[in-house]
Amino acid sequence: TARRAQPNRAAPQTAAANGLQRPRVGGSPARQSAARTSSAAIHTPATAAPVPPQKTANLVQIGAFSSEAKALEEWDRVSTKGGLTGKRIEKLTNSNGKTMWRVRGTATDTAAACKAVLAANGACETVKK
Repeated sequence: TARRAQPNRAAPQTAAANGLQRPRVGGSPARQSAARTSSAAIHTPATAAPVPPQKTANLVQIGAFSSEAKALEEWDRVSTKGGLTGKRIEKLTNSNGKTMWRVRGTATDTAAACKAVLAANGACETVKK
């Protein structure tokens, strides 16, 4: 009898033939599952570290006044409305020798703080440094 020629077919390659080996773990199904999970983690590409958020200004200025008493009065009037903390009253002297008291405070949300201060007929702006 004549044999018919078989087409040339390559033998299927196994994972071991490709240089990849599966971990051999005996035991419970949970242990086998853990081995599959850990081997998958080996082949998972590393992700980039998250970029820390940019720091934003949390300082607002509610005015500059001609006397310290007026500066304190304005702070007392609007700081609670705007949720301001960290009172800063700074004495400044300009080049003409005029003294002013600048009033600043900190807020977790400067936009909301200024909105509340403005609603109370105060002045407010975010200090950007």
